[in-house]
Amino acid sequence: MGAVLIIAAQGANAQFLNKLKQKAQNALNKAVQGQSANNTTQSAETGSSGTATASSADGPKFNPSEYGHQVFELQPDEHIVYGEHSLRIVNNQTVVKVITRAGGKFYLYENDKRSGPYNTPPVDKLDSWANSTEIHSAHGKRTDWQPYVVRGVLTVDGKDYGQWMSISAFYHNKEKKKFYAVAFKVEGLSPAYYFITEKGTKKIPFAAPELLISDNDEHAGIMIYATQYNAKTDEDRIKYVQNDDFYIVKPDGSAIGPLAAVQASRSYLDNYGNYIEISYSRKAVYMNGKQVYTFAQDSNGNGRFFPSAKGETGAWFERGSLFFTDGTQINHYVLQPAVSVENGKDIINWLTIQDGKVYACKKAL
Repeated sequence: MGAVLIIAAQGANAQFLNKLKQKAQNALNKAVQGQSANNTTQSAETGSSGTATASSADGPKFNPSEYGHQVFELQPDEHIVYGEHSLRIVNNQTVVKVITRAGGKFYLYENDKRSGPYNTPPVDKLDSWANSTEIHSAHGKRTDWQPYVVRGVLTVDGKDYGQWMSISAFYHNKEKKKFYAVAFKVEGLSPAYYFITEKGTKKIPFAAPELLISDNDEHAGIMIYATQYNAKTDEDRIKYVQNDDFYIVKPDGSAIGPLAAVQASRSYLDNYGNYIEISYSRKAVYMNGKQVYTFAQDSNGNGRFFPSAKGETGAWFERGSLFFTDGTQINHYVLQPAVSVENGKDIINWLTIQDGKVYACKKAL
């Protein structure tokens, strides 16, 4: 009899997931790759000398001294090698590196210190920009769970996390020894679902087939539709509601929501745990369900949103420009934005190159 109940429960679980699979696939984001750091200078052109100069279509220059300070100035007949620069945050301080060329030789500036000459561009000395690409797969981050389950027991990093009948989603960061799993087992006559991490196990209302995981792997969540999230019976769990609200349920059992469908073209958890949605059709950015930014008419929406830690403010970066939720606009001349924290405030930093001078700029989010 027990075996029959288990088989029946497994079948019921499969039915629940199959009935919602198409709905989940349609509603979950089909994310695209974020804009590369070296492709963010679309408003600049490279002159015959190799100097990055502003296009005449860019409009008036902004005054970089209002937002920062000059890092260094090029020497006579010295030119910046277009695209070969980096901005990195180290201990909440900006580290600027730029490759230049003079007299057929190459030089490297690290902040205001110049080294060289080099026979070839010393690109190996540039810092990789941690935020240069954001890839959010349509299927999210995944790790094959089968090697972690032996005779039904889930074991990660040498620790036993109990016996489960199936794992619907799993991801493991071996370096950080962090993992996220959504698992199923039978309790009584009903299927039960759990969110499991290295910190513990939490029961959840339903098992979603996808995991949302932040780039830094510190935050995770699953999308559960409101009908299933609030279900009291098995019958409620398999109900289908058109354009249903949904929740983002986290491993500790807390949830963001209910959130209304906004026809999101891209959505993800940021490195603070905020749920970001970018809607091309509505030309807007939503953070935890609240609209925080509306695209300009000429925007194509193919940019990156930088939120504050509190999830209340932020800035949109697209084609070399920054648009802040407080209404401030830095049009063109913005290179490689990155976030730091100063005196408890979230700061966005960026490079600006004007008239042979390199500036490090910043503004509070």
